[in-house]
Amino acid sequence: MEENVYLDLNDGDGFFMYRIGISVDHTGKKVSIQELEQLVEPHFLYIEKELRLHIDSIQYYILGGELEDIQKFKSMIK
Repeated sequence: MEENVYLDLNDGDGFFMYRIGISVDHTGKKVSIQELEQLVEPHFLYIEKELRLHIDSIQYYILGGELEDIQKFKSMIK
């Protein structure tokens, strides 16, 4: 498995079963979930879950999508 990308075996419908966790630093301006959705949708990804871990100004999300799309997105955000 690729680093930081995993297959969600608990996803019952089998639709876009690959996941990646990302963190968003909200220092300065908080990014709404709608704004984040607009940023990831062109990459054929979606927000699977917003994690309720609020550490300082960082918010955590799980994105879902096809493996190839996640790999492309991951290479862009490094």
